[in-house]
Amino acid sequence: MLGVVSCIGVVAVVGSQDACGANPFDRILRAADDAKTDSSGVYAESNGTSLHYDLFLPEGDRNPPLVIYVHGGGWSSGSRTLQHASAPLELCRRGYAVASVDYRLTSEGATWPEPADDVGEAVAFFLADGLNGLVDPERVAIFGASAGGHLASFVTLNWNDADRRSGDGPSLRGAILAAGPTDFTDDAVRTWADDTTPAEDGVCDGKGAAALDVRCALGNPDTWPCVVGPNEPCTNVLENTSLRLLGCQPATVNACGELADHPLAATASPLTWVDGCDPPHMVIYDDAELRVDANGRLRGDALVPPSQGRRLIDELSAVGVDTSFSLAAPETGHGVDQGSPATLDAMADFLDKIFSAPQPNC
Repeated sequence: MLGVVSCIGVVAVVGSQDACGANPFDRILRAADDAKTDSSGVYAESNGTSLHYDLFLPEGDRNPPLVIYVHGGGWSSGSRTLQHASAPLELCRRGYAVASVDYRLTSEGATWPEPADDVGEAVAFFLADGLNGLVDPERVAIFGASAGGHLASFVTLNWNDADRRSGDGPSLRGAILAAGPTDFTDDAVRTWADDTTPAEDGVCDGKGAAALDVRCALGNPDTWPCVVGPNEPCTNVLENTSLRLLGCQPATVNACGELADHPLAATASPLTWVDGCDPPHMVIYDDAELRVDANGRLRGDALVPPSQGRRLIDELSAVGVDTSFSLAAPETGHGVDQGSPATLDAMADFLDKIFSAPQPNC
């Protein structure tokens, strides 16, 4: 492991500033606040939209390895902004540079493959010269959570295609995928959470506490669960947001049919692009079946079924790609306990292994 670093005193804003976003006391007292970046910039322009990155640097290493972080939010929300206690910043405090990147969102009109194109542009940007040597372009990995995990894995597995990469330059060393969808053709995406006990009568016609009305899922996520009338449209959150990613509009998403039958479902699935040249993956997922505990709370990942993580691990392992650092994290929910010391230790061990290995030649 690279070792825990203090990350203090590199950037001067007012007094001493933590290189990874906060001084140690701020991390304890103000963990929910946004972190201060070492630098920010534009990695690409797309149809008049500037796509930004925020860079966080650890103390000491003049040419550190880099982890590109891709945020979640159902492809429709979220931003590159990191908070003091986030898992990516904890990796920075362990000695890795972190670049958190924007991508176009479905709430702003983006559809497949635009978000993946954006993440691919970010990867190409950082691999090109490592920001003029600020980070090491020979040691770059990617880390995504939820929808960001889907995009991170897709770009990593798709990277060997001619439209993504040319020549013999550096490539991504590996990917960390936390609670990300991997296969839109998996029928479990449609049926997941159907059998859970509704929190109250009228919740999406009994589909369960993890199911939301279309308008609630795409317009008012603060209502959980969303109570709807007996004939109003309903689908579970993952299928709903995935259909919107693939081009269905909010008002007609139910008329698009089932996600598994969508003509883009396979193309947009990371699992489709698996081959023996792919770099190692660390897949973190909640492997528990959903249950309602004695207090009426759902236990397990209410959004992404465990088959999504298992299927990708099985496909990668079958062609000899290293998935040995993957973690099944039962009943940790959609967050899969990314910020726990044990999980962070495992992430750091994974990064150390892939960054110390020779550059792949495939």
